[in-house]
Order: sequence, then C-alpha cells, then structure tokens
Amino acid sequence: MKEWVVDRNMIRRSDFSPYKSNPDARFILTDTLFVEAVKNSDGWRETLRRDLEALMPVRARTRMAVSVSEALRIEIDTGRAITREGWFSSDLQMVLDHLFDATSNGGEQYVREMAKIEESLEDLKAEQPPTTGPKSQTEKIVGKLRRCLGEDGLSDLRAGRLSGDAKLWLIDHIAYEAYNADCEARGHAPLLWPGSISARFFILKSWRGIRWLQNSGLDNAKEQSLHNDHYDDEYILVGSFFDGTLTNEQRVKEADTDLMRIVSVGSG
Repeated sequence: MKEWVVDRNMIRRSDFSPYKSNPDARFILTDTLFVEAVKNSDGWRETLRRDLEALMPVRARTRMAVSVSEALRIEIDTGRAITREGWFSSDLQMVLDHLFDATSNGGEQYVREMAKIEESLEDLKAEQPPTTGPKSQTEKIVGKLRRCLGEDGLSDLRAGRLSGDAKLWLIDHIAYEAYNADCEARGHAPLLWPGSISARFFILKSWRGIRWLQNSGLDNAKEQSLHNDHYDDEYILVGSFFDGTLTNEQRVKEADTDLMRIVSVGSG
C-alpha cells in the first residue's frame, strides 16, 4: 500500500487518474488545500466543490492530516517525533466526511459547510510556522548558508560548479545547526534527526535557502513568493512521512526528492 499527500494542483488533472484507479493507493489532504482554494479566487466555494467532487471516487481512501504547525506543537508537547498515525485525528476525519457529504448533497448543507470554512479561513491564511514570518526565517537560513560557503563557494554555487551531493551535505549541515539553535532558544531537547517534523522543517528551509542564494539572494524576493514556498512546504513536509507528494510542479518535485534523500540517509 502506498500513501501520498496530494497537492491541490493535482486533484483535477489527468495525471492523478492512474493513482486513483489503483485500489492500493491512499491519499492525504492538508489544510493547505483550503488555503490555496481561496487565496486568489472570489469563486472559492465553487473551486473547492469541484476539488471535492474530483476526490469523491476515492473518498474511502482519503484522510485529512493535521497542519504542520499542529504537528510541531505535538512534538514539543510530547517530546517525541511525530509518527505516521500521529498526523490523523477522528475530529479531522469527521470534518472531511462532512465536507464530502455536503458536496454530494449540495444545497443548504453545502452552503452551511462553506460558511464554517469561511469563519476559520482567516486563521488558516494567517497561520505561520513558529517564531517569525517566512521572509525573516529564510533570511536567517540564507545568512548561515552564505557564511558557510564563503565568497568562493557562493561563486561555485551560482556557476553550477557545486555538486548535488555537496549541496545536500550543506543543506543538512546548516539545517542541523539551525535546528539545534532553535531547540536551545526554546529550552527543549533536540528530537531524532532527521526523523522529526521539527528537523525536516529546517532541512526544507535550508533547501529553499540554497535556491534563493543561487538566484542572487533575497533582496528582491516578494513576500508572496515566500508564502507560496510555505504552502508548498506544507505538502512536502507531511509527504515526507509517507510515500511522498503528488504534484505537477517541478520545484515541488525537486524539493520532495531531495528531502526524502536526506531523510533516508540520516545524519547529525
């Protein structure tokens, strides 16, 4: 059995059909589905309805995961790395079932369920990773990467002379440092590296940092671009605890592949 996190951009694509037709495939949704459905659309109710309709044939094989922020809180509260089953709760599954029922029945039930989503929408859109906003977080990681590379290493990175393995080592090294510094600042012991969501959060931030450095840094970065990275990272982080992320975006595929490589090797 394979279990995949589904990026919203895949749900209504033909690329998704072979996965849906496989009876052994299971699918995971995150709250990012709702955020992305509404962030740039006045007709978000219809957008979300069509997404849910496309998922209806695999409803029995689809689960809803907690958010990455909630998973991070679970790890801090329990002092243990989150497990596969730790991503799920009966309450969240009940919410997803209500949404599927409302989509199937239509009418007033769908209107009521959409009103509930609208009430919580601002909280979902405003939810950020712990500590600070996306740009501030990325700036810290980029600064660490720049200092580790030095001018010669930075030139090699931008000229394409830094090997893929060297970049992965650097990502892992900087992420490990940043994670331990964050644990010290928060006053709790580091968890399993790289088995925890806390660790993988920093690995992915370091991966993003390398990409920004390759493209001349963050000076001209738009906040919206960093928020889009954050939305993509939600899928990738959850997917790293399962069999990956189903997406049609090349940059998400690359981040997913590299994170899984680092996690499979382990370090620190």
